[in-house]
Amino acid sequence: MPTQSLEALWLVEHNTGWRLTKRAVTGAKFHLGLLPVPFFGDLNTADIYVALLNPDLNVAQDYYVETTRPDFCDVLRRNLRQELGSDTYPFYSLDPKWHWTGTGRWWHGALADLTREVTKCKRLSYVDAIKMLARRLAALQLVPYHSSNSTYIPQDSHLLESSRLMKSFVNEVVIPRTKCDDALLVLTRGKSKWDIASGRNVTVYESGQARSASLSLQSIGGKEILARLLNRMG
Repeated sequence: MPTQSLEALWLVEHNTGWRLTKRAVTGAKFHLGLLPVPFFGDLNTADIYVALLNPDLNVAQDYYVETTRPDFCDVLRRNLRQELGSDTYPFYSLDPKWHWTGTGRWWHGALADLTREVTKCKRLSYVDAIKMLARRLAALQLVPYHSSNSTYIPQDSHLLESSRLMKSFVNEVVIPRTKCDDALLVLTRGKSKWDIASGRNVTVYESGQARSASLSLQSIGGKEILARLLNRMG
């Protein structure tokens, strides 16, 4: 994926591309005033990929942090350019500094069970377990724009160039790695829109599981991620 051009691509989509899919904008209620988040984490070094539909939205908090914390916006842009690989927390949502943000609270909560189990089984401190997860985990969004309800994303979202790029990355990079046991892909939301089937090291949530997109130890995805974390420590 040519990540160096994603920020420029977002500007093109913002100004022109969405006019071709106006129904997608009005139906999904995308907030184009927020920076896009097509992915979290270091795409090159991660070996666990979680695929979702699009970034969630907390209107007051998301706009507050992007308008009052230029250092957070810098992290978002560096993530777009894939420049966080040398950071302690390439998956920046797990950085304790940003725990209070919407993305921080969501991901710390989603991974709480996994983190506790890793600390217990591998005798790591909680901080060391979070650092390990931040190096090995990447999240992929089919659509990079925030909305409060991802169920309204229409089928024609694939017309976006950013969505085509993301699907190409998954099919041309991630899935071949899963077939070699070099990566795990957990598709939590949007099975029909991603058009990906379960397979070797590929777990796809069905509709009932996708509603919560849970990564707890009771979920199929959480169990697969834990097994990889414990058997293939990074």
